[in-house]
Parts: sequence; structure tokens; C-alpha cells
Amino acid sequence: MNSTTSPLIEKDTSPSAMNKQDKDRVLYLVKLHMVAIDDSDNALFCFKAIKNKCVNQFDTHNPSWVDKLLLNIENGFEVFLTVNLTDGTGTKTVNVTGVRALYLDFDDTSQDNLAIIETMPLAPNLVVNSSKGKFHCYWRVDDCPLDQFTKLQKALAAKYNGDPSVSDLPRIMRLAGSYNLKSEPHQVTVISHQDDVYTTDEIITEFSFGSFGSEELGVIDKKNNEVISVGRKEGIVGHTKNIAIGINLHDSLLSLAGYLANDNMCADSIVTYLQSLMNISSATKDNRYFERYNDIYRIVNYVINCKQVNAANTYWPAPKPLVNELKPVKQLNIDLLPKVMQSLVVDSAERMQCPPDFLAAGLLIVASSIIARNVVVQPKHSDTGWVEVPNLWGVIIGKPSLLKTPTLSIAMAALDKLEIISRELHKEELKEFQVDCELMEIHAVINKKEAKSAITKDKNHSKAKAILMADQIDDDEPPSQTRYIINDGTFEKIADLQCSNTKGLLVFRDELSGWLKGLNKPDKTNDRSFYLESWNGNKSYTVDRIGRGTTFIPTNRLSILGGIQPDVFSNLILETVSGSQGGDGLLQRFQVAVYPDLIDKPAFIDKAPNKQAFVLFRDKIISLAKWSNDHEEQHVLQFDKEAYHLYKEWYLHNETLIRADNQQVSLEAHYAKYRGLVPSIAAIFHVLEVDSVDESPLINKEDTLAAIEYVEYLRTHAERIYSLPEQYVLIGAKVILKNFDKLNDTFLVRDVYRKKWKGLTTKDLVEPSLAILEESGYCMPLETDPKSIGRSTTYYVKHPDYQLPKLTEVSTIQQNEKLSEVNHA
Repeated sequence: MNSTTSPLIEKDTSPSAMNKQDKDRVLYLVKLHMVAIDDSDNALFCFKAIKNKCVNQFDTHNPSWVDKLLLNIENGFEVFLTVNLTDGTGTKTVNVTGVRALYLDFDDTSQDNLAIIETMPLAPNLVVNSSKGKFHCYWRVDDCPLDQFTKLQKALAAKYNGDPSVSDLPRIMRLAGSYNLKSEPHQVTVISHQDDVYTTDEIITEFSFGSFGSEELGVIDKKNNEVISVGRKEGIVGHTKNIAIGINLHDSLLSLAGYLANDNMCADSIVTYLQSLMNISSATKDNRYFERYNDIYRIVNYVINCKQVNAANTYWPAPKPLVNELKPVKQLNIDLLPKVMQSLVVDSAERMQCPPDFLAAGLLIVASSIIARNVVVQPKHSDTGWVEVPNLWGVIIGKPSLLKTPTLSIAMAALDKLEIISRELHKEELKEFQVDCELMEIHAVINKKEAKSAITKDKNHSKAKAILMADQIDDDEPPSQTRYIINDGTFEKIADLQCSNTKGLLVFRDELSGWLKGLNKPDKTNDRSFYLESWNGNKSYTVDRIGRGTTFIPTNRLSILGGIQPDVFSNLILETVSGSQGGDGLLQRFQVAVYPDLIDKPAFIDKAPNKQAFVLFRDKIISLAKWSNDHEEQHVLQFDKEAYHLYKEWYLHNETLIRADNQQVSLEAHYAKYRGLVPSIAAIFHVLEVDSVDESPLINKEDTLAAIEYVEYLRTHAERIYSLPEQYVLIGAKVILKNFDKLNDTFLVRDVYRKKWKGLTTKDLVEPSLAILEESGYCMPLETDPKSIGRSTTYYVKHPDYQLPKLTEVSTIQQNEKLSEVNHA
């Protein structure tokens, strides 16, 4: 064996200022690293240079790879090497075509890593100093099957307390000659290198690979994967001897702990026994000795936990598939909608290839905002105390790509037109007001002269007072603009606007998420209360502020419309369900909430918009707004006889659903508001269908049936929406399952959220997803054994089908035989 110790370990240079000598040194170390693990002609090596989030990749088949390498190092990139052989098209597992070497990452600086390396039965081909006190060891092999690689890597890490995560086929390792820049710049150097090539059999035999600290000690026969057992008695004697003379302490303590645990010895007794062996050892009592002595507690805990995992694996059934399905919803029946809406909904949905549900909901809220200005509905014939204002809140839920914004723009077009008309009218009113003001000033001058004359000439104070009183006007404020829409504003400003727009306004937010999240802030409780009370639409509201004084709103009524993404709304629903926010029923007020299915096969539709349908709805809304502006009194609607009985029957059915024992509390609160939703929608449908509101005070059965069917359609959407948190937890479970190979066979909750996978960045987000995996049989929670040392901890063990392959596997009979041998010993 040719072995060389590199003299290059002593020198560290700065990567940003390399002269020719420095560059020669870098290239010498790089080529030394490469040749040590593959000296074949034209060997392909892949490099990855990383700096912050910037990654540069290149390989040795690129003629300028040397220049690229040096440039990346000079520019402060840390450079890594893909150790195993790849096909040249990528650096993922599927691209790995062969094993070049087995390797070990010594990253625990609390142990004497160099001393451990020196006692190894097979000398590494290459030892690299990756940073201060940390080393990488390589054993070049020429016949290791791909499916044995991870098992052997895990065994090396377990035997020598290396990094267990360094076990994947496409693993990258720090390149000799490059710089580790994590803290102080440290050049990665070569400690020693030699040119031996090992076989897999040599590795397995010389390192005595078995399930250290587990139920057996054995090695794999690479040819037939059968277990070759090693006598337990000989094992115990050998490991006890090692401890006595102070060699291979970690391996021997771990293996002895495994034997004793299988004899059902409690953790405390195992610790005491191992400590007694260490106490009588003739080993030098140096730092390494005391580190191993202090490590006994951790070793015993590990062994006890391994025993639990092995026990769990013996009776584990096959896991169930994770089914990620939204709850079904009813399709929108266009025929339910008033005729002034139908053509517009059909045409727009077809042209934009988006669900018709979006526009139908938007048009309904727009109509509600105008109709509720003067119309109320009395659901019961005799009970005049129950009157509903048909004031609705609506939200359309869908991904950003589903054209929610252009759909809502079509819905809002009628109100936009009203705003334009109102602004033009307001301009004329302001002009007239200015003229009136000027005339009043002229009259004031004339009247003052007449009053002065009445006092000086006639000595008639009463006459003078009468003249001046006639000059006074009750309202000298400029006329306010009639408003229909608010996009953004503080609730104090909205309250001011409602003082001059006493019939109500529509709050439109293209994206409702910011508005809803804002209302959840602790300093927005007043805003939240204001909006909550505006939903009923039939109560006054007073705002008292020191600076602004008192603002009195005769009728606080706001309609609300906007869109939102499913994941955002899911979080809001979760807060409502958990009670952390929203227990006041804010979300339940969004009764026209739709989350429809996607169109299965979208088509490319190119046709002109149906302007007639657009104008038909717009003109209907404008005419209703004009009617509202001309009427101050409320117009009360009631069901006719047939409609009344239909509503009564539906009402009793809804009450049964509300009072069901298995009903989700938040959904129960949502359904409770349906009592007034059916009459409100029936009233809106009725007003949109009739020619004259004044002459049609009774809602017929057709509009009532349509309202009932539309609300039942909304009920299915509510069930889907309120189950969203479950679906997103399920998505989180799928993310964990997809990345199961990145977790150890036993893991903690924090091991998951520290990975920072999407949607799984906190304990609260991870635990529900793990609960689903547990329920489906993919993992099992275990408590650290009561007989182990320290505070009890919950950890998870993966289903055997998802655990990394073990190096050994023996039957229960073989295990029992070995237990007998230990007992006899």
C-alpha cells in the first residue's frame, strides 16, 4: 500500500487574492482528490459551486473547467464534488451509474476524529481536512452495487459516529483545494492519500458491519443477501476486551448496550454496567476516554429506542393511500338565475373559459347592493318583527389563474357606470351650488341694508330681525356625491361617507385577503365591529372620536364583494374553527361564497362579447338605482301563499341540519344565517324579474324555488370551503411523504419543520400533517422508553416500507437463539 501524508495542511490562503503559486496549489489538491477516487482516463467529475442562493454547475468534459473552477473559488464560491459516477446529464439519483467510493463525514468536533481514523481496520484512500477538527474519509471500491451503497454508508456513520445524512448516491462533498467559508476561510486540504482499491466484501468483513446496538450482529453476504451470524458470546467477550484496553470504545459500548437491552435489562442498569467496565479499564484516562464515558447515556437511549422501533415494525400493516379530494359541489344551474343575468353569465363564462359561478355570485352581490337600499322582505306573514334587508356579502374562491379579476370587473361594470353618472351629476350640482352661494351673498348685502334702514329710520328692531332671519338657510354645505362603491378606506372615513349615502354602499376588494387579515389585527377591533354590524343593514351606528367629533349613521349597511385564493381562505377558516380569530361570525357573513370545480377541458374561444346581455343587466341596475333615489320609504316584500309554504318546508329542513349533533360548529353558524338568506335571495330574484317594484309586493313560488335551490347549491360550496383546512393539512402530509427519504427512520417534529418545506415551517403546521400520516399508517408516534434516561420525548418511526434498507435481517428464531447465547454467557 502506497500511503502519503500531504505537507499541504499547514497553509491557509485567502480565496479572493490567489497568485500563480496559490492556483497551482489549488489544482494540485483538486487533482489529488479526483485521482484518489477515480484514476481512469477521461473520468467525468461534476462540480457544484455555491454562494448564497447562486449555484454554478460544470464538469470535467468542459474544456474550460479549470478556468471555471479557479474563477468560482476567487469569487468566493464554495465548491463541491459529486463523488459517484454519473451519466453526464444530471446529478440526481437517477443519473448515478456507479459507485466510486464509500465515504464518511466526521463533523463531531467533540471527539478525536484523527485518532479514530488511525484505528480503522482499513486505511482510507483519501483523508480530507474539510474544516478545523472535521474530516472526510474515502474508501475507493470497484464493485459496490447501487442498492448496497446507502446501507453501507449508514453503517459507516453508525460505527464511527459520522454524519448519517451523508448516505445518498448523488451526495456532493467539499472539493480539496476549495475553501470552506462558513466561518473563518479554511482551505480544504488533503491529510493523506493512498492508491489501494477495496472490494465490497473487504469493507463488510473488515468493518464487521451489523446492526450496531440492535438485536443482532451480522454481516451481509453480498452475493445472496443472506445473514452470516456472528456468535453473541464471542461478540460480548470481544467488546468487553476492547473496553478493558481502551480501543474501539464507541463501537463496543454501542454493541454491548444492544446485547443487554435484548436481555430486557433496564436502561439504568445498562448504564451502570457500562460505566463499571469503563471504570476498571486500563485505558489512558484522557479526553477521548471521558468523552466516551459521558456518551454512555446517549448510547443507551439510542439502543432502547431502536428496540421500540424494531418491535413496532413486527406488526405494522400496509399504509392506506392518501386521497386528496375536495368535497363535491353542485354545478350552477343557470336557469335558477333571473333572466337579466342568464345570458351575461353564459356568454362571459364561455368566452373566458372560467366557472360561471364566479360571475353569477358577483352579479348577485351587485344587485343586492342596489336593491337593499329600499327593499326589505318579511319572511313570515304575521310576524312583523322579523324583517330581512337583502344585503349580501360574497367571495369567489379560486387560484390566481382562474380569471377572478376580469370576472369581477364585468360584475362591477353596472356600479362603475352609476359612479360615472353620479360624478357628472355632482359636477353640475356643485356649479349650481356655487351660483346659489353667490346669489345668497348678494341677497345678504341687500338685506343688511334693509335691516339697517329698519333700525335707523323706522326704529323697528323686529322688522330688522325678520329681514336677517329670512336671509338664513338651513343647509349651507355643498352637495355630496351619491356613492355606490368603496375600494379602500378607514372605517372612520367610510362612516363619514355613509352619513351622506344613508342607503348603503358596496365595499369592493379585488383581493380580499389583505382586508380580512387586517381585521384580525389587535388594533383593528373597532373596524371589525363596524363591519360586523353593517351586514344586517338595518341599524344605526355612532362613531365618537376626540378629533373628529361625533359621526351618526342612520343606517349602517355595507355589501362586500371580492376574490381570494383557497390557501389564504383556508388559514382564515382554520382560525375560525380553532377560535383563535373569527368566533364573531365574520366569515359566516360571506354567505354567497363559491369555490367551483375547474373546467375539465378548456377551449380556445374567440367571439365578440354579447353586448346586449351586458347592457340588459347594466340598465336594470341603473333603473333600480334611479327608483331607489326617488323613494325614501322602505318597500316591504312578502311571500305569496304557495311561496310561503315552500319556504316554511325548507326552513324546518334547515333547522334540522343546524341542530344536528355531528355538525361542525363554524358550519352550524353558517347554516343558521341561511334562515334569512333564502328570503333575501328570493327578494332579489323577484325585483330583478318584475317590471315595477311598487306594483309587485308578493314573491311568487318560482322565485322562491330558485332561491331555495341556489342556497342548497351554496350549501355544498360551504361544506367544501369549511373543509379546506383538512385538505391543506393533507397536502402537507403528502409533502412529508414525498420527502420521507430525507428523514431518518426515526425523527422528531422539529426534524420536519427545520427542513422548511412549503407549508411545514412551524410545529403547529407539521403536527396535523403527521397526524394524518399516522392515521393512514405511514408513521407511528412512540415515547422514549420509560426505562431510558432523561425526559420522555415523542418521536416518530416510519413504516418499514419507507425505512432505509437495513444491512442485516434475521428471523425471530435466530434472534431467540442469540438471546439464549447471551444469557448463557
